[in-house]
Parts: sequence; structure tokens; C-alpha cells
Amino acid sequence: MRSYAVLVAAFAVAANAANYTSSLNMTIVPSSVDDSTRASWCTAQGNTCKSLCSGRTSKNDCDYTTLIYDCACSANNSAPGLEYYTQTMPTFICDTLLAQCYKQYENNQDGQQSCKDDIGTLCASNSPPSSSDSSSSSTSASASTTASQSATQTTQAAASATSDKGGFAAAPAIPKHAAAAVAAGALFALL
Repeated sequence: MRSYAVLVAAFAVAANAANYTSSLNMTIVPSSVDDSTRASWCTAQGNTCKSLCSGRTSKNDCDYTTLIYDCACSANNSAPGLEYYTQTMPTFICDTLLAQCYKQYENNQDGQQSCKDDIGTLCASNSPPSSSDSSSSSTSASASTTASQSATQTTQAAASATSDKGGFAAAPAIPKHAAAAVAAGALFALL
């Protein structure tokens, strides 16, 4: 009977864990986060978008009531790699989902491990590049501090679930470990 209970618990954890492939496809119910936190997320998202696009964006919008955002660089009208950087909506949502998952499985080690494996590994840990515009930098720093404090308060356990992925800023930005794969793919495409 005990093994049946363990099996049912394991199935419940597996069924409840979403099959995320990226922080870009994660969503939360906006009302699960207070208005001021969502507003600071949008400010940080906007500042990071501008920074990743070297100050030249063709789209840079964020609605704190719905958590719908849009970021595109003017240089090539494509989105930078938001999922690779902190201070972006994908990472705020990822960190919040991770915290909610940990809370849901508060006394369940297997459940928390599933949270870490299924969500935590997709949350970014790279800081966005600094902006060369000093007024933007101070605004970004202020929003980043507020957003970081909010994220830290709700996701202290998530910090151990993320790993250092290394990266560089470009439009679109690609982390170091992915840059080699992109370069190799481009080389093979030419052959």
C-alpha cells in the first residue's frame, strides 16, 4: 500500500510539472503577483530590452496588468535573447513559477526536485549588459534593485536551482555556450 501512495505522489508531481522548453513559453496569472512588483518588472524589462539592443529598439512595450511585453532591436527587427538574462520578463516569470512550485511542494523533496529540474534550470542567471547611457543606467539600476529585491524575496530557493551559463550582449544576444553551436551550424550550412 505504501508503494502505491509513493507511485500516486510521483505521478501527481509529474502531471503537475509543465514541460517547459524555455522561459519564453512560461506564463503566470498576473494577479498572483502584486501590482508594484509587476510594474517594477516592466520597468526592468524595458531597460534591459534597450540595453540588449544597444539603445536602439523598434519595439519596447510592457503592460504590467497583463505581463504582455514586446522587445525588438532596430538593427534587425528581431528580439534579443531575453531568456538568457535576468531583469527580463521571462526570468521574472520563471523565478516566480519556481517559487510557487517550491511552495506547492513544501514538504516533498521529489516535488521540489521536479521544480528545480523542470523550471529552475530554465531561469536565467546572466546579468544584462550595462547601458552606456548614464540616465538609462540609473533608471535601470533603480528598477533592477526593486525587481531584484522582489524576486529575491519570493525565490531565495531558486538561486540554488540556476546555473552560470555565461553570455555576451548582441542583438540578438546568444550565450557563450550557444555561440559555438551557432557558428558550427553556420559553417556546416556553408558546406
